[in-house]
Amino acid sequence: LSLHFEKDYWEMSVYQNGKLLTKEQAFDTNVDNRWKQLPTGFQVDASGKSISTFEQFVLFSDEMFWGFGEKFTHFNKRGQRIECWQKDALSTNSEDSYKGHPYFTSSRGYSILLNTFTRSSFDMGASSWISYQIGSNDPVLDYIFLAEESKDYKKLLQQYLQLTGQIPMIPQWAFGFWMSKCSYMNRKEIEDVVDQAEQLGVGIDVIHIDGWQKPNMAGLWEWDTERFPDPEGMIRELNQKNIHLSLWNYPYLQENSPEYQALAERGFFIKNKEGQPALFKATADSEYLSACFDFTNPEFLEWYGERIKNIVRMGVSVIKTDFSEAVPKDVVFYNGMNGYEGHNLLTYLYAKNIYGWMKEICEKRGELPLLWGRSGYAGSHTIPAAWAGDSSSDKATHSAILQAGLGMAMSGVSFWGYDLGGFYHTGYTGNEERPDAEDYLSSVQMGLWMPLSRAHGKTPREPWQYGDLALERVKEWINFRHRLAPYLYHTACQSHLFGIPMLRPVVMEYPK
Repeated sequence: LSLHFEKDYWEMSVYQNGKLLTKEQAFDTNVDNRWKQLPTGFQVDASGKSISTFEQFVLFSDEMFWGFGEKFTHFNKRGQRIECWQKDALSTNSEDSYKGHPYFTSSRGYSILLNTFTRSSFDMGASSWISYQIGSNDPVLDYIFLAEESKDYKKLLQQYLQLTGQIPMIPQWAFGFWMSKCSYMNRKEIEDVVDQAEQLGVGIDVIHIDGWQKPNMAGLWEWDTERFPDPEGMIRELNQKNIHLSLWNYPYLQENSPEYQALAERGFFIKNKEGQPALFKATADSEYLSACFDFTNPEFLEWYGERIKNIVRMGVSVIKTDFSEAVPKDVVFYNGMNGYEGHNLLTYLYAKNIYGWMKEICEKRGELPLLWGRSGYAGSHTIPAAWAGDSSSDKATHSAILQAGLGMAMSGVSFWGYDLGGFYHTGYTGNEERPDAEDYLSSVQMGLWMPLSRAHGKTPREPWQYGDLALERVKEWINFRHRLAPYLYHTACQSHLFGIPMLRPVVMEYPK
C-alpha cells in the first residue's frame, strides 16, 4: 500500500501495488460550485477547539459496504446513514441498534476501523452517489485502514481480528436448545418446564431466569430465596439432567433500592456534573429512576466482581448482560470521561469485566465461560456471545434480524442469536399477546439455523404452548440441531482458530 497526497487542493489517495484502491473526494459539488458535503476536515467550537472530525471518500459506482455491527437494515450499507451510538433500540427492524461497530468492509477489498469509543457517524452514499463520509466526535480522526488484494474477505477479517483479539471458544452444550421466558418467577415454574419438556421429548440444554432477584435489588447479585429456595440445590438438579442455568443481569440500580444510598456514598455510580449519581429512566415506561454502576471505578469493580464470582461458583453457566445503553451524555465517569466519551465504552466494559470474572472461576473447574450480551462494541467478538435484543414475533421482522446477524459476522462476531418466537407481539388490542403459531414457527425455524438458539419472550415460548403441530415441528428441528452438534462444534472451532464466523454471508464464502 502507498499513500499519495495532493496539497493544493488537499487530497489523499490509497494505491495497492500501483493501482488506485480508493481516494478522498475533494469536489462533490453542486452547479454553483459549492460542496454538497464538506470534504475532509474538522469542526470547531466557539473557542476554536476541534470537536469533531470527518473524512470524505470517493464512492465508486459499483462499490458496496458491509459490517457496522448489528444494524437491522439491508446487509449492503450503501445508501444508508449509520450511527454508532448504542441505544435501547426497543425493536429489531431499524438503524437503531444495541451493537453498532465503527468498522466496515468495502467490496473493493479494504476495511476501515475508527479507533474511537465516542459517537461516530457514516454517510455511505445517502447524501450523494459519488462520495461517502466517515467521522467521529473526536478532535483527531484516528482510524486503521486494512486491505486484501485478492478481495478475500475472510483474510481481511483475519487482519482485523489480529488487531482486536481472537474469538474465544465457547462450551459445546451452548449449541443446543435454550429455553427462556421473561420471566419464570419461581423455582416451581422452572421445574415444571423442565419436567414437561422431559415428558414431551423436547431436549433442553440451557434454561434461563430473568427475575431471580427482588425487583428493587436487581443488579446486586442476590437470590430472592423466597421464590427460589436453595438455588444451589436447584442448579445441581438441573445439571443432573444436563441442563445449564443462565441468569439475567442489570448494570443499574433503582433509587428505591435499600442498598442505593450506601453504594452512592461509596461513589459506585456514574455521576452528574454536580457530583451526585446521575439518575435516569432505564426504559421509557420505568416507574423509578435508576443509577448506573461505574465500570471505570476500581473500588467498585473489586466489590462487584466478588458478587459475580460467588454466583458463578454456585454453578451458574451463563450470565445475560442486559441493558447498559441508557447512560445520558451529560455525565462524568470515575476516570474523568464525559458521557460522549464513555457511553459506548460502558457497554463494552460491562460485558468485558463480567466475562473476565466468569473466566477466572470457570477455568478452575476446567470449563469455558459464556456470556449472553445485548450490547457491545467493536472488539465484542472477544466476549462471546451476543443476541439481537428485543425482536418482534412478526415474520416481517425476521429478514431484518437476519441482516443484522450477517452484519455482525462481517464485524467479526461469530457466536450470535436472537429470541426464537420473538420477544414481544403487539395484538389488535394494542397490548402484549402471544404470537400466532405461524409466526412462532417461522421464527423458531430460522433461529434453529443460527449459531446459537434461545427461545425467549414476554409470553410463553415453550413449543407445547402452540399446539400439537407446532410441538411436533419444533421437536423435529431441535432433534436435528442436536444431530448437527459435531458440525456446529467443528464450525465453532474454525471461528476460534482461524477467525471465520459461523454465520457466513455468501460474499464471504464466495467473494467472486
